[in-house]
Amino acid sequence: MTRALLLELIEACESCPELAARLARSLGAVGDVDQYSAANLPPRTTRRVFFSACRRGDVHGARRDGRGWACGRAAWEAYRARGALRPVRGVAHRDAKPGNVVDLDAMLRTGGLRGTR
Repeated sequence: MTRALLLELIEACESCPELAARLARSLGAVGDVDQYSAANLPPRTTRRVFFSACRRGDVHGARRDGRGWACGRAAWEAYRARGALRPVRGVAHRDAKPGNVVDLDAMLRTGGLRGTR
């Protein structure tokens, strides 16, 4: 089923708004959402990633909501927009040159030992 077909199905349930709301929540087809929480996660986001970002303080204005977390839609979108700019863990360490470069082969040769290469 496509998203458009699901939205048509929800609109067809106008006679029973509670059923339409439950169907929309269960299918993740809720339209304009201003608040994300454990019960209403952002699209394509797992609970673990959502909680972790909120717990670290990466999402501005995130607050505890019982055992879970909650934040505004604008705050989550701002966090996701910054995500591409943050370096991937480990890349900076591989590209960085150490402050005190030591030629180990030269040290081994001066000690009368064979080099590492």
